Amino acid sequence: MREKVLSIKGKYGSRASRFLAVCLVSACLIAAFFAPAVAYAAGTGDATLTVSQTFTNSGAAAPGNTFSYKLTPAKASNPMPGGGASGGYIFTLAGTNKVNLGLKFTAMGVYRYELKCVTPAIAGYTVDPQVYTIEIWVTNSLDVTVIVYLSNGNKTSAIAFAQSYKRTPTPVPPTPPPTPTPTPTTPTPTTPTPTPTPTPTPVPTPPAVQPPADIPITPTPQAPVPEQPVAPVSGHVWSLLSCMMSIAAVLTALLLLVFMYFRKREYKKYADELDGQGLLTDDRKDELDDLLKKGRALKAFAIIAGVVTIIVWLILDLPLINMVWIDYSTPWVALVFIITMGLTVAFNIRKKHPEDEDPEEEDNLNPTYAK
Repeated sequence: MREKVLSIKGKYGSRASRFLAVCLVSACLIAAFFAPAVAYAAGTGDATLTVSQTFTNSGAAAPGNTFSYKLTPAKASNPMPGGGASGGYIFTLAGTNKVNLGLKFTAMGVYRYELKCVTPAIAGYTVDPQVYTIEIWVTNSLDVTVIVYLSNGNKTSAIAFAQSYKRTPTPVPPTPPPTPTPTPTTPTPTTPTPTPTPTPTPVPTPPAVQPPADIPITPTPQAPVPEQPVAPVSGHVWSLLSCMMSIAAVLTALLLLVFMYFRKREYKKYADELDGQGLLTDDRKDELDDLLKKGRALKAFAIIAGVVTIIVWLILDLPLINMVWIDYSTPWVALVFIITMGLTVAFNIRKKHPEDEDPEEEDNLNPTYAK
């Protein structure tokens, strides 16, 4: 009789336990493989921004051909050329020329900048109004990718400004028509006495003044144009590793819920077998209830932690655009994931099967006291 009772096994619980153990081992191996990637790599990643300027002069000499530009970081902590101030880096270009701006990065992330010409509008000059938005993507291995956007949001492969000058002709006032001289009426003379006519003194004609070919025009400075704040550019990223850990945690929580059903069913089947053999006493019922409650709190906390894992990931990584392996939210998701796995392992150690009883107590069972 005793051998028959001990042979009753919860096959569903055993299968669920094996499958859960395989999931736990796989998830832990994945986390262990990718965990060192959370630390930042040593060294620096270099990026070079080439800014070119073309200057055209239409028909006259320009008073000047130098224009100023400003590179503004979206965050004060972004690296700047030559370790410049966080408020922005200003440089100039003269004529048709170009300059290379070097940036050094020591940490993974997405860095954004704005570049535009800050020379104010001047009479005769056409200043290029283009505003470039620059995104620099730095991976954990410090590989650098530079993406440049125009003012309209389209991507471009070059940062180029076109400046020009055209002299405005000076208006000449119109010449007034000459005033007509009235003709005097000559009366009929009555025997006039001839009077000697004086010889007129010739008036020297002044030499004609020729205007210079190019009259320099002094540019009239205008009021500086206030700088517009840098508009945020969509560059959000989400972590694939965080997604994998979240899915593994939720699957673990679902398996624990399914295992809860089969575990309860296993105990009921075991109790029915004992009842059919006349061995289900009140004391044995209490023992089975105590065994069923083993690890119940650990299982509940593990299920809650598994659900919390995917909630934390969604809160930190939504919207799901621009996938990367890891991001700054990965350590938080990994922390909740490890808690879920630890609680699940503790539950599997703590839980008991209905046949897990003290052999000495089982020997003391007397069918005489069965119901």
